[in-house]
Amino acid sequence: MAAVFGFCVRFCEGDRGRASDLAQEAFATAWTHLSDVREPERFSGWLMTITRRTCLQSVARDRREKRALIDLHAEPRPPTRSVNRAASIVAEVIAACPDAALREVASLFYIEPGHETLAIAERLGVSRSVVTTRLYRFRIWAKTRMLGRLTEALEETL
Repeated sequence: MAAVFGFCVRFCEGDRGRASDLAQEAFATAWTHLSDVREPERFSGWLMTITRRTCLQSVARDRREKRALIDLHAEPRPPTRSVNRAASIVAEVIAACPDAALREVASLFYIEPGHETLAIAERLGVSRSVVTTRLYRFRIWAKTRMLGRLTEALEETL
């Protein structure tokens, strides 16, 4: 136990609290994999390998968390040209939909930010299943329309 804790203290540059956490994590991992030990005389080496991996994994986890926090607090990037183009295509497809009810639900879902099906249902005064059905029908209509447009474009190039 002293060797594991000592390794963790050195790894954590003297932070005994963190070293204690890592040692506990290493012991918990070792306990769950105790049946994997094939040669009992090599137990201490096996335990130290688990300890080293636990410490290295904690560094990787810390880096991921730090990156996530940095990304969270970073300034939002302006939309790229391709994102703007995609949004404009979606808006065109929605506008071309002949069914007003489908068009309304699709606009709320795809164009206005933050609308989930439940919020759309409440806003329109209909049930959530009505909203999901309308979205489903809109998607079928949009796929059919897009396939038709692609087929026409391909036929023009041949």
